[in-house]
Amino acid sequence: MNLVRWKSYGGRAEKWIETALIHGEGDLYGTPFRLLDEQRCFLWDWFEYDVRTGEWHYTQALKGDPRGAGKTEFLAAVAVVEYDGPAVFRRITPIIHVAAASLGNAGELFGQIQIMCGGQGDSVREAPLCGRFNVFDTKIEYRDGRPGYIQRIAADAGTNQGGKTTLFLADEIHEWTGRRERVHSVISSALAKRRGAREINITTAGPRKGSIPPAPTDGIAWTLYAKGLEQRENPEAHPRFLFRWAEPSRDRDLSDPEQRRTSVVESSGSAAGRLWRIEDRLAKWDDPEFRHADFERYFLNRWPEVGSGSWLEDLPNAWADLKRPRLGKIPDRAGVFVGVDSSLRHDTTSATVVYPLDERRRVWSSRVFEAENGRVDQVALRDHLRELADRFVILRLAYDPRFFELPAQLLELEGWPVEEVPQSPERMGRAAEFVFRQIVAEEIVHDGDPVLAAHVNAAVWRESDRGRVLSRTKSGGPIDALTAGILATYVADVAPAEEEAPPPDLALSVW
Repeated sequence: MNLVRWKSYGGRAEKWIETALIHGEGDLYGTPFRLLDEQRCFLWDWFEYDVRTGEWHYTQALKGDPRGAGKTEFLAAVAVVEYDGPAVFRRITPIIHVAAASLGNAGELFGQIQIMCGGQGDSVREAPLCGRFNVFDTKIEYRDGRPGYIQRIAADAGTNQGGKTTLFLADEIHEWTGRRERVHSVISSALAKRRGAREINITTAGPRKGSIPPAPTDGIAWTLYAKGLEQRENPEAHPRFLFRWAEPSRDRDLSDPEQRRTSVVESSGSAAGRLWRIEDRLAKWDDPEFRHADFERYFLNRWPEVGSGSWLEDLPNAWADLKRPRLGKIPDRAGVFVGVDSSLRHDTTSATVVYPLDERRRVWSSRVFEAENGRVDQVALRDHLRELADRFVILRLAYDPRFFELPAQLLELEGWPVEEVPQSPERMGRAAEFVFRQIVAEEIVHDGDPVLAAHVNAAVWRESDRGRVLSRTKSGGPIDALTAGILATYVADVAPAEEEAPPPDLALSVW
């Protein structure tokens, strides 16, 4: 006989919150707390328990929402229900720590809790819980002397090493950088001192993406987000991690007003139109002082495609904005340039096609071959190149001779128009600068291939005594699809332009 393993106290949490708590600072100040639909769903998940042991299902959570979704106030409500709600939620000695990137930001979260608990000196008479607690600047205690407290944490790496936290609430963790990440680690690790201790993190998408899997230099917000993506693909990977991230489909074209509106509503859920006006938010798209990348981050809860240090860091959505599904499809028998950046082991190999759509614009399309068992399948690469030759007219195949010399010689014997392009800093630097200008001028289009996008966005500028070139970071992903595109661009546009350049003025050079 199969018995249900998991049940939830979510319904009891809902009822208690909407009966005992009020809204804090804002337009709804002092009115009975009313949960949003997605907040109700989170409560039902967060308060799942094992019917056999009584233990909570989830011990750690990440909840990501756009700005204006009531995240901070909701986190305050969870703090109070676990501190003074029905007996099923309370510990004998509840020790709840709330924190943010700075003491001031933690004060915003703690301030909401203070209001729900009646305020300092019982100043908030509208609160049903008024009179039950001693509410101080950084701490809330039971007035009748029972053990336990809610405390605001200072952003200090040594804080709370000895505390026996039962619930840790971290607000806007995309701001937890540098020393503050150490704070998070210290408090989080202290949870092991209490059986059943738990942690909730809330945030909006951070200013830049990290690596997958996360690199040591990635922030705590991205690290937990990547953990959530892994849990979403394989629930058994992190069975006690609750991941709830609101963002719209990336298939929508945000340049279309209707699709933009749909994306805003989809990512914001029941907050849209209730906590703020949809039209006010949509108007920001046309505000010249408000970047589209910030619109996506703040209002759609999307991580910018570009990582820290990327050569496109100042243009975080530049490559994504070049997506044109219709134009990005290269017609059969078109004349194209092909670049190949090859490796032999433990890396990827790419063949990128560059098609002159017109005098100004170029279409990029790429195929990436992953190493399997430490080897790149050179036969698969050869077969792919022959498929390209069957479909298109190959005007020139550009290659770096380091790992592609022999295949290039064999292709040349077959009549292929191959061209060796050694990757010197001077040559590749000029070609990379040219591609950068094409991206800025929106002279490249593509079909939205996420692998090609990852390669483009992973590159960083590296300075040398022979000029700057594009490179990959030690913790970043591969960039060879980009490199292959740069090779193709060199033979298609850069080298011909240099050959056609007028000779220098000899008289001027003498002077």
